[in-house]
This record gives sequence, C-alpha cells and structure tokens, in this order.
Amino acid sequence: MNQPWKTFLTFRLPLALLFFIGFMELAAYFLSATPKLRHPLDRLVSNIHKMPSDSETVLLGDSVTQDVAWSYQLAPENSLANLTTNQASGLIGSYLLLKRYLKLHNSPRRIVIASTPEFFSYSPTPQTAEIYLTTVFEEDAEINELQAAGITVKKNSWEPAVLNFENKIFDRIAGLMFAKTQSTEKLPLSKISRQITKGNLQPKTLDKFVEIRATSNLQLSKNAKYSVKKLCELSQLHKFQINFIWAPVPHTVLQLWNADARLDKLTEILKVNTAGSCFETNFSDINQNITFPDHAFRDPDHLKRPYWSMLYAKTLRNLLWKDIHF
Repeated sequence: MNQPWKTFLTFRLPLALLFFIGFMELAAYFLSATPKLRHPLDRLVSNIHKMPSDSETVLLGDSVTQDVAWSYQLAPENSLANLTTNQASGLIGSYLLLKRYLKLHNSPRRIVIASTPEFFSYSPTPQTAEIYLTTVFEEDAEINELQAAGITVKKNSWEPAVLNFENKIFDRIAGLMFAKTQSTEKLPLSKISRQITKGNLQPKTLDKFVEIRATSNLQLSKNAKYSVKKLCELSQLHKFQINFIWAPVPHTVLQLWNADARLDKLTEILKVNTAGSCFETNFSDINQNITFPDHAFRDPDHLKRPYWSMLYAKTLRNLLWKDIHF
C-alpha cells in the first residue's frame, strides 16, 4: 500500500467519520426540543399555542368529526378551538392535547367530544402508540399519564443520531420548516347547502365493510376509562361542561347495535363513570334526529362529500349553537 492511501485509511477517513458523527450528535442536540412533523397530530401540537385564547368551546373527536371540522364553518369566528385528531391517538391523546391547550389558553365554557363510539373502545398497539402518543407527548408528566392509562411506553435507550437520523434529525427539521398551519378558509354551511343535487345522493354499496363494523365491541377501553376520569377532573378544576356526541353511523350498523342495546350500554357506562365526578355533562346522538343510510359513507366510518358530510356539519353546528346565525 502506497503512502497516500495508508494516510487516508488510517488517519483522514477515521477523522472524517468522527467529525461527521460529532456533527450529527450536535445537530440532534440542538434539535432535541424541536417538535417532529410526521402526521397531522404533530402539526396540531406544534401550533396549539396559536389557537384563539378565548374560545368558548373546544372540540375533541376522531377523524369522522375532524373531516368536517377542517372543511366547514362550525362556529362563529374564534369561538371554537378544533383539537380533533384521528383514532390512532385515542381518547388519551385528546385528553393530553386538551391539557396542553389549557396551559396556554383561557378555560372554555364547554368541551365537546364528537366521535364514533369505537373511539372510546380503541386501544392502540405498541407500534401505533409509539408513533402517535409516546413520541408526541414526551414530557415526563405526559409519559407518566400514558403509562397510568395502560399505554406501552418503550424504554428509552441512547442511540447515536447517525443510526436514528429520521427520528432525531429529519422529522425535527421538517417540523422546523413546515409545521406552520396552512390557513384554509372554511366553507360557510349556508352557502353550500344550495349546491345539493341528486347526484350527491347516488347509493354506494358498502355491505362488506358495514358487516365488519357491525361486529364492533363497544366497551370502554382502559385508556378511555382513564381519560374520562382525568377529563372529569379537569372539568371540576376549570368549571366546564363536557358534551358527549355520537357521530353518524351507517343505518344498518346502528340497527344491529340497537338490537342488543350495544350503544345504549356504552352510553350508560359513560354516564356511570362521569356521574358525580364531572362538573357537568350532556349526552347526544346525531343519529337520533337524522338517519344516515349505508350509502352515505365513502368507507365504513367517513361520510361522502359534499352532501352527507355537510349534513353532519350542519347538524353538529345547530346542536351546539342552535339559534345563533353566522
């Protein structure tokens, strides 16, 4: 081996590698407090401080409600803080989001949890919890709450940044550059109601998916039971009402659930768990006033646009704000 190559392999290459590893560790250190950006929940957490401080209502819920809350004007300007997520983070994620919101903003008059019944039955797998919970809510107190709720928390072990580039550097740089919420104008329901046509009402068969959803075991999961308890504690501290609202369910599914009183039993469990511990509660079911046929859904859970999603949005708005016009 000639002298230049020997110098390169024994001195310059190891030195370059050490410099690169050191640079990566330094970058990871300075980015450690920067929120990641991998999914909409990361973006929501990053922008929670920018929400209106005096909203009278905070909206929680899964993607069925998120779908319409992102698109339609559900409330007068600045009167609603939208903290809807998707099922992956579960009710425990909604509770931790609300805690963060209350640290930064004034107490609302009411909390609305508008979701599918399955949101209260859901328990995330360890892999899902790692992506949507334990690496989102990373404060010590939040980790303790997740563990108390029965969520599997992966034991932290140090790993070089060069071997965990995506988590320690890339996702955080993405958060630094792109976490800002894109401002999107909400559609006023009074205007789009005139755009309803018969074409919006064409049936769509979802029999196979409806059958699967009809077998859902509507029970209160361990993490949801813990979350309800902690939400009640927050309601006592901040003196707000908690409104539980069942989102639209395919009519066939609802009939099968009603045949063995499955949904009624879940509602009763919630009433028992909140009685005497919450400041004030209210229970509503969108499906009691409006029938959502199976063909109103584009998948087992989410409504077709624009007619059916608008109908849910308008019903939810009227339920919450009644005679207020905006």
